[in-house]
This record gives sequence, C-alpha cells and structure tokens, in this order.
Amino acid sequence: MILQRDMSADCTINVTTYKWNIAGNGATIVSGHGSRYVTVLFSTAFTTVADLTVSAVNDCGESKQRKKKITKGTAPAKPSVVSGAIAGVCGETNVPYSVVDVPGMTYTWSFSSTLATIDSGQGQHAIAASFTAANITGYFNVTATNGCGTSSIRKSSTIKGMPATPGAISGPSSPCPNEVNVPYSVTPVPYATSYSWTAPNGATISDGFIFSAGNTLTTPSYSVTINFGSSGGTVKVKANKSCGSGGQASRAVNTGCNGFKIGADSEAPATLAGDDIMLYPNPATERIYVQLQAGENAVYKMKVVDALGRSITSLEKDVAAGVNRLEVDISTLSSGVYYLMLQPEQSAGNAKTYHKKFIVQ
Repeated sequence: MILQRDMSADCTINVTTYKWNIAGNGATIVSGHGSRYVTVLFSTAFTTVADLTVSAVNDCGESKQRKKKITKGTAPAKPSVVSGAIAGVCGETNVPYSVVDVPGMTYTWSFSSTLATIDSGQGQHAIAASFTAANITGYFNVTATNGCGTSSIRKSSTIKGMPATPGAISGPSSPCPNEVNVPYSVTPVPYATSYSWTAPNGATISDGFIFSAGNTLTTPSYSVTINFGSSGGTVKVKANKSCGSGGQASRAVNTGCNGFKIGADSEAPATLAGDDIMLYPNPATERIYVQLQAGENAVYKMKVVDALGRSITSLEKDVAAGVNRLEVDISTLSSGVYYLMLQPEQSAGNAKTYHKKFIVQ
C-alpha cells in the first residue's frame, strides 16, 4: 500500500524559499518544494528509516538544516475477541459479529466452511452473516490491515448450529406432595424455537395453554408450571431447533414441602385437620389471617416461603384450645406467590405440616 503524508516547517522571517530533501528507499517528496509544506509518498519499498531535512533560504544564504527521522510503523495488532452468537444459528440470517474498531484499519473476514456467508460488512469491523439449516460447527477468522501490513489472525469461538444448554432452572427445590402450579423457568436461549421439559414421575406440566398427558412437554415457552405427584425427582429442560437440541439443564427436587417434615398426623391433642385451617384474604396486601381449630393449648411454628422455596420469615404463635385467629404481617413482601407453613412445635418430629398458598398484590 502506498501512503502520502503532509509535512511542514515553522515560518521564518524574510525567507524566500524552503529547501526540502528526504533520504530513504521508497520515500519521495511529490509536492511542496520551496514552500513550508511538502507531501511525501511512501511506497511499498519503504522498509526501514528515512531522514527528512529542511533548510530556509533567503538573499543572504541558507540556514542550517532541520532533520526529522521517519521510521516505518509496525503491522497492526491482532483484532480483539470476536463478539456474536456461538450457538443456535442454523438457518439464521443477518447474525451480527464484530471486533473493536481501530481507526485506519481494514478488516478481512472469512468462515471456516461454506456453511456460512458474509452478507454485509466485509472490510469493516462489524459484519452480518447467514448460516445454512445444517447443524454446523465452525468459526470466523478476521485480520486487520493498514499501510504497514496485516495482523495475525483472530479466530472466533466455535460456532454451532444447535442451541446452547439452558442456564440454571429457577423454581422451588422442595415443593409439597401433590402441589399444583409450581413455577419453573430458564433464561431464554438465543435462537431456540422450543423447549422440552421433563418433570418427576407422576407429575404433569403446563405452559399455560397446553397440559401434558404425562411428565414431558415440548413447548415454545421457557417458563412452565408443574403439578407434582407424591414423589420428587428431577426437573429437566433442553432447547430445540430444526437442526437439533442442545444440552440438558436439570434441577433436583424433593417433595419435602420447603424444609418442613411431612408425615402421618400426630396423635398429639394439638393436631389440626386440614379442613380446620382457613387463610384470608387471598390475594392480600398488608396482612393475612389464619383461622384454625386446635385440640389444646400449643405453640405453632409458622414460616413464609416464596415460590423458589426461600424462607422469608419465621415466627411462633401461641394457640389456645378451640378456634384461633392469627394475624401475619406481609406488608414488606413484594408482589408474588408465597406459601404459609404451619406445624405444632411440641410434635415437630412427626407432625404433618400444613401449607397454604397465598398471593401478595
């Protein structure tokens, strides 16, 4: 590549002309002789150093020379890491990829196979590419070029046609036996067209529109609810596309009812029957009330947990024999779904835990 550079000298009083000279292979003054400014042409033969000199001339003679040493620049550094999608691109068009733009550089892009084409941006730091419908595996190469040469190759991360493995599954790790509408979700997987969910045996799955006949469901939704049976197991999900499916994410769940032991009803006089418990209002905003009937005076442990099974608050309430009305402050809770757990303290080792679902608006 041939480059031209403009050079100049400071103005000197009563000068009639300036005398310029350059010494070095491949460097030539192409314009500006006699003036304060010159233009120097550097050809591809310029490989090392050139000395540019200038002196001022008037009727009394010629001044001492000023000299500037000009050295050839180095080839560009390797381009930055390539940004862009690395999974799920089969059949996609105009997928963006880029490196950090460095002024004065021309960028050359290529793909490792014929399964991708560059639609736009060749020569620039950012391109758009299209991929065939095949389950591709490949990578982009990109170099930067300026007048001093071409950089070494920057190779992108491996790019695959199939979707990526979903991230961690969000949802309770310890729902209650036979609990319904328990939410689970993952972050959307780029370019995925559907998700295949699997729940523990005896459970069913819904995306809000479709209900599974068994414990598996393929749906466009990355968020589902599960109706559990009596046992736990593993919740699984993978992302799909026409060219294949990605890896599977999983979350172990047990039907331990968020840390409270569930067993046979205790023979303790304070045992409750499920029908003896009522929670209201539901939905609620500031507080909820729990009405229950106990066989004798007792202390009850109460816990509020969120939809992910995280404990929000724990408290104890004294309960007298007969009908009781207990108040629980929920004014600090954000809007969402919660569960209130109740268990008599005296028989915590084998008593059944009762849970009530409520909604905070």
